[in-house]
Amino acid sequence: MTDAARWQTVRGLFDAVCDLPEARWRPALRDLCDDPAAIEETLQLLHAQTGDLWRIEQALAAVMADMDDPSALVGQRLGPWRLSRLLAVGGMGVVFLAERADALYRREVAIKLMRRTYDPVLATRLASESQILADLQHPHIARLYDVGVAEGGQPYLVMEYVQGEPLDVACSTLGLPLAARLRLFSQICRAVQAAHSQSVVHCDLKPANVLVRPDGQPVLLDFGIAHLLGDAGDAVDYLTPAYASPERLAGRPASIAGDVYSLGVMLDALLSGRAQGHGRAVPADLRAIAAKARAAAPVERYASAEALAEDLERYLAHRPVRARRPSRWHRARLLLRRQWRVGLVAALVAAMVVVFVLRLSEARRQAEQNALAAAGIADVLVAAFDAADPGLRNGTPMTAREVLDLGARRIEHDSTVSPALRARMQAALGRAYQNLGQPQDAETLLRDSVAGLVRTGAAAHEIADAWASVSAQQLSAGRDKDALISAERALALLDKDDVPTVRMKALNAQGLAYAQLEEHASAEQAFRAALALSRGSNGAPLQRGGMGAMANLGDLYRSQGELDKAEAILREALAEASREHGVQGAEYQRALRALSATLLNQGRIDEALALAERSFALTRQMFGANSSYTASAEAGLAGQYLDLGRYQAADQHFRNSLQTSAAVDGVDSRAYTVKQYAHGLMEEARGDYAQAEQNYRAALTRYRRLLGPEHADTLDVEMVLARLLLRTHRTAEAQVPLQQVATLWRRDLPADSPQLLVLRLVEIEWLIRAGQHAQAGRALAGFGQAHPTLPPWLALRMQMQQALLAQRRADPAAVPLSAQLVETFTGFYGADSTATAKWRVPLAEALLDNGDAAGARAQIARARPHLQELAPSSEFLSRINALEQRLATHGQGHTGGR
Repeated sequence: MTDAARWQTVRGLFDAVCDLPEARWRPALRDLCDDPAAIEETLQLLHAQTGDLWRIEQALAAVMADMDDPSALVGQRLGPWRLSRLLAVGGMGVVFLAERADALYRREVAIKLMRRTYDPVLATRLASESQILADLQHPHIARLYDVGVAEGGQPYLVMEYVQGEPLDVACSTLGLPLAARLRLFSQICRAVQAAHSQSVVHCDLKPANVLVRPDGQPVLLDFGIAHLLGDAGDAVDYLTPAYASPERLAGRPASIAGDVYSLGVMLDALLSGRAQGHGRAVPADLRAIAAKARAAAPVERYASAEALAEDLERYLAHRPVRARRPSRWHRARLLLRRQWRVGLVAALVAAMVVVFVLRLSEARRQAEQNALAAAGIADVLVAAFDAADPGLRNGTPMTAREVLDLGARRIEHDSTVSPALRARMQAALGRAYQNLGQPQDAETLLRDSVAGLVRTGAAAHEIADAWASVSAQQLSAGRDKDALISAERALALLDKDDVPTVRMKALNAQGLAYAQLEEHASAEQAFRAALALSRGSNGAPLQRGGMGAMANLGDLYRSQGELDKAEAILREALAEASREHGVQGAEYQRALRALSATLLNQGRIDEALALAERSFALTRQMFGANSSYTASAEAGLAGQYLDLGRYQAADQHFRNSLQTSAAVDGVDSRAYTVKQYAHGLMEEARGDYAQAEQNYRAALTRYRRLLGPEHADTLDVEMVLARLLLRTHRTAEAQVPLQQVATLWRRDLPADSPQLLVLRLVEIEWLIRAGQHAQAGRALAGFGQAHPTLPPWLALRMQMQQALLAQRRADPAAVPLSAQLVETFTGFYGADSTATAKWRVPLAEALLDNGDAAGARAQIARARPHLQELAPSSEFLSRINALEQRLATHGQGHTGGR
């Protein structure tokens, strides 16, 4: 026997008996082997290992005895550090103040000596993750300098020494008022967010782990230490039950959502402590914030620590908080405290007057006309502004929308207003309505303005500006070709009378129209022309039109699958917008929404969702609850929840957005129909096919009436409806609309357009569900050869068809294909999302069909808890129920056979 073969024999014998008592080693080895030499060699190895283990246990026993009296360790050394004073004793270990013993340099540190013994799993974790924590540098997070192992085999951590008092003690000792407590807590949330952004979670947030220094600044202790020392099996040993989330107490892994819960409990404790000390009730907004942070279900909490901090800061700024829907009286009271609406209207009046006054220099005749126009505009708006005086309305201020309505009625009915003034006022008010998200009023005024400006011989750039506004409005209504014509009319007028800001506006409108018409190269050219014009030749900061062009470019790149390019230019746009106009500006909000969608396409779920919620909050704050922009932003947030399989949250946001859109846009508008269609997609995803079909058919009827039967949006809904029909076993009914869509799209769209690629995959799905498996297999192979590189979302759709075909064919390849599909969904949405759980069901079916009952049970066990978001009629629920019945029968049959 070779040495390698002998070692394999000895190793196998060792593994077989090493867990037995020593007295049973030799009899057990004789039962397993008839080679005396191999038996003796195995016994020698067993005795050697037992001796080493005994020596380690003796050393550990000595150290643990010292741990029972930790003061005995003062004066001893750990590596280059000398323990100088005992600071604290806890369940995880003891903490000492220490200083350098080798005099290399002077520094005081805190050393935490753990009770846990050193083992290979811990060694691997310390080696791989301690550097991550060491690199976590933030002014409000205590640094981890080093890790080591004591002679007795216990790990120790060398951390920044912070002088201060625990958070709750400091707030009580200093008698901090409510606002100071909230600002302090907001700093803590921001520090937690900084760590989360580097993928580090705390796992054990509590007041004792936050020290407030004498200068009033908070410092978080033990960040990530519980996760570093714990593992999947014992991480729950390193948490404080009073502050731990329900899912952590249930043994689930640490997460951002768990840290947010702990912050909510801490906030609740701070608020309760102040209320008891001062005899005052906690304000309802703050109670709602704390309740949202510590909600039992992770999906109902704030998506990030940053979102929690922002809601606290909104409270401090007297703004409505995201945690509760404020009443009209509450919103009005906050409004009066901020006193900004009247200032906004005054700024609007001043800006419009300045715009018209500046044009006095163009020519004498024009100057006289503009002077009269400016005076007329001032009269109209000042009259409206006077009506907005709270003193004239029993102390209740008018909203910006009410002021605009009053101005619009006056110019419509006041016979003293000249035609030229009326046209200019219509343009100004139309743009104002547009910015407030009131599309119906905006388009009527803008069209009347164009006609009036042409009739009265206005300057070409004024007419061009109005045409560009009309183009933007036509885009929002889905009339892409009309929008392109209007934008080109504006650009043609500017060739005679150029104004850079108006040209940027027209170029952006032209680029958006080209993008909607799938002419991507022309769209990029228009956006880049606007961007270049906004920068000028002296490197000045971007003007607003340039920031819009950057956001539009980012969206264009995202739609083409160039996600890295999209992210880079959108982050640049956010930085520019924040620096020049602040985070409240419309340009900032526009880029924020586009970046959120880009991150979601990249699979960066938490970042994307946090940005989507922030975008919605900013939009609601800027435009109010009853705005088309707010409805669209909420629908966008609902779409992200839909992608993550959080259907209950998606459904609520969709319903809110539809209600707002119905009131503002009207139920026969494109804006409302877009949201109705998206709500149908959500219903289909959660398994309510009947409700989904109802939404699709209603949206299709409206699109046909609004846009025509051959419009891209109409055909998109028709294709999705056909797909739903074939998924509900109506393949014959689905064939006709699918062929109609295919004929029109192949006639009008470029061969590599995303719509045609999606259409081809739906056609392949039709072949699979119609039982034409051989033809479907050839079509899938051809599709893969023709498109070897696909954007991630399209590659996922192709994987779904491959797995479906393999399962319908009873092909053993269904197992690896379904497993790959689950892995892809995990990468996009997480291993335990509803979206991923749904696709564990086909994998379990394939495993059981191929004789792997244990594997099928494992997938079902993993999927079942995460399918609660689905509708009772969902096919995935019926399929998992059928699987469980099959497995029960399989288990009975197997037992009977034995």
